[in-house]
Amino acid sequence: MTHVAPAHQGRVFAAKALVLQSVSGLFVLLSGPLADRLFQTAFKAPTGIMRRFVLLFDTGDSAGLSPLYVLCALSMALVGLIGLGLSPLHLLAISHNEHVDDR
Repeated sequence: MTHVAPAHQGRVFAAKALVLQSVSGLFVLLSGPLADRLFQTAFKAPTGIMRRFVLLFDTGDSAGLSPLYVLCALSMALVGLIGLGLSPLHLLAISHNEHVDDR
């Protein structure tokens, strides 16, 4: 946001929020069918590699939600770890902390 003129920052934040909420809504709509049709079907009658995961996850009516939840959590953790490894984010945090300390 350092390269956005102060007069336009509100519009930029609003556009960013709109995109994030739209993508979030899209994935909420996709997660139900994904859990019900893909994961629940795979865990009701496990074959191949899915037999190994039956011990970790529920095989009842909510069989699709557990692996979806774990998959999302692992994905978020991976994104966080990748973010930790990116040097531009470290530089941004350092410059932000120096700016806060100057006040």
